Amino acid sequence: MDLREYLFQKKITIDQFAESINYSRTFIQCVITGKTKPGRKLVRTIEEKTEGQVTRHDLLKNFEGAIEKM
Repeated sequence: MDLREYLFQKKITIDQFAESINYSRTFIQCVITGKTKPGRKLVRTIEEKTEGQVTRHDLLKNFEGAIEKM
């Protein structure tokens, strides 16, 4: 599931989620919209925070070849 869907289902705002993982709302918004490719640390943090409901594949599906590099 993508991060936007996860947040919607859990009724968590982007602000709340970003704060809980120590990132800015703007940066997380850019990741959600595909404007910014998340780095390894952020990918692992999101996977852990969502208990695997949002995976590296979900986060990187818009970035060709990015999954293989993780």
